[in-house]
Amino acid sequence: MITKTFDGKTLILVLENGVNAYGKPVFTNKSIKYINELATDDQIHEIGLKLAELYDNTLANISVDEDYVLVV
Repeated sequence: MITKTFDGKTLILVLENGVNAYGKPVFTNKSIKYINELATDDQIHEIGLKLAELYDNTLANISVDEDYVLVV
């Protein structure tokens, strides 16, 4: 039987980083690793908003990446 085990959670801030030659927006990602497994989506979103204030770029999106390991 396979067991799924939590391995990590990463907060990703997607920031606007100008426009390209065609006038389309360009984005950059800032990743913050080692987010507590028990952190709720609301808590992570609030932290993302606060961290985004530290950057000069406009916040476009907040994402979360969760990693799991499958163990036999």
